[in-house]
Amino acid sequence: MIKKILSIGLILFTSSIYSQAGTLDSTFGTSGKVLTNLSSNNEEGRGVAIQADGKIVVAGYASVTNGYDFAVLRYNTDGTIDTTFGNSGVVTLNVSNYDLAYAVKISADNKIYVAGVVGATSYYGGGNLGVVRLNTDGTIDTTFGTNGAASVGFPGTDYFTNMTLQNDGKILLCGYTVLDVTGNYSDYSIARFNTDGTLDFDFSNDGKTTVDFNSDDRPRAINVDNDGNIYLGGSGSSSICIAKFFSDGTLNSSYGTSGKVNMKYNNLTSNLNDMALLSDGSIIFTGYLYDTEYQMFLGKIDPNGTFDTTFGTNGATVTDVDNNSEDTAYSMNIQSDGKILISGRCYTSGNYYFAVLRYTSNGVLDNSFSNDGKVLTAFGTSWSMGYASALQSDQKLIVVGTYASFNTNIAIARYNTSAPLSNIDFDRNKIAVFPNPTDGLLYISSSEDLIGQEYFINDNMGRRIGKGIINYTNTNISVENQQSGLYFITIPNKSISLKFIKN
Repeated sequence: MIKKILSIGLILFTSSIYSQAGTLDSTFGTSGKVLTNLSSNNEEGRGVAIQADGKIVVAGYASVTNGYDFAVLRYNTDGTIDTTFGNSGVVTLNVSNYDLAYAVKISADNKIYVAGVVGATSYYGGGNLGVVRLNTDGTIDTTFGTNGAASVGFPGTDYFTNMTLQNDGKILLCGYTVLDVTGNYSDYSIARFNTDGTLDFDFSNDGKTTVDFNSDDRPRAINVDNDGNIYLGGSGSSSICIAKFFSDGTLNSSYGTSGKVNMKYNNLTSNLNDMALLSDGSIIFTGYLYDTEYQMFLGKIDPNGTFDTTFGTNGATVTDVDNNSEDTAYSMNIQSDGKILISGRCYTSGNYYFAVLRYTSNGVLDNSFSNDGKVLTAFGTSWSMGYASALQSDQKLIVVGTYASFNTNIAIARYNTSAPLSNIDFDRNKIAVFPNPTDGLLYISSSEDLIGQEYFINDNMGRRIGKGIINYTNTNISVENQQSGLYFITIPNKSISLKFIKN
């Protein structure tokens, strides 16, 4: 039977290096949860990123007298507000009228990028796609764009959906542009900015482009592979729609049909909300499938743009979370051992819950996670909805969203995953640390394409205790002065995390 974690009556588990997978992390906030009220009528958490030092940056929006402002908050690793950031841990940003942030990313030089829709006419209205850059202390980086902000418009009414950073630091924003007054006809939109906030005219000649699939096209996820190809995924008219671009913004005609994939699973309404690229060019995606109810949807698409029939059942796994519940997945993370975590919301018994599910790498629900692969979390007696997630270097899962009672508050939960952090695969077998355990001197053996990358060393509480640059294929690090215990080496720009033990 599915486990529902409520705000009271929690079972406490014995602490260990790895607690039971699927339980709330009792070392975070209050019994694994944090609620934040900014003293405005409404605020929502929509994006999350983990700094190299383990601190948690949350982006969303907060209501003000005449609309909404971007809201950015930073939390310490224990869930307390980091008062060294912004104004007592909070930064609010007014770009123009209604500004709603939906994504946050942290660059290799620790700049914080917050993106969303700016200058909207109302909460549900369109505006421009916009991004703001902050320094690590929460101050606006005025060297970026115009007074720290940059935006772009398209031919129609524009809505923002997501953002990613390329390895060269350029910023990709995506959304959709509504082309008719009924709101029923829209195209994918994508734009690229240089690191100084100007539009990159090397991308599609003017820094932006659109893609048409069906009548109502809305992308939700954007990724860049190691060759610089850009994947834009979402849905259009009840189908999964993925476009693949070359780095210059032109469609890669070798992918799918003229650079586009347009497909349904079992001829049912199929929705993509998040996706991840694998080293072989495959795509793992999540969202929802609708038949008579909304269900969690996890699938795999091969490099040619067709369902990978070795995954799940004929390419996908559909999960009814709680016996005829209404379920939607919004975000996804792949653990270091290849297991897949999806997060979102589940409506059951008259209430919404945070929903987290875990699957094996071949798409089978993982019963070692919360006994049946599923866990629901409530922050009270009203609606709890999880919108974004991120994995820490220790593989604990952060889920961010909203708790909606009379007003809405930012809600955060942290889950144990018990994921092993060994020197396996990491998608490319590009790095290893040895000897492990070590008495004092640690060696990093890496492939040549990691030379020049910045690495960080964190302790088991997420506190940074060292950093450096990989200068050679064999780099040595002295940890002789560190206490005995578990440590983590992370290379944020390559999404690599490894553990080692100091004797």
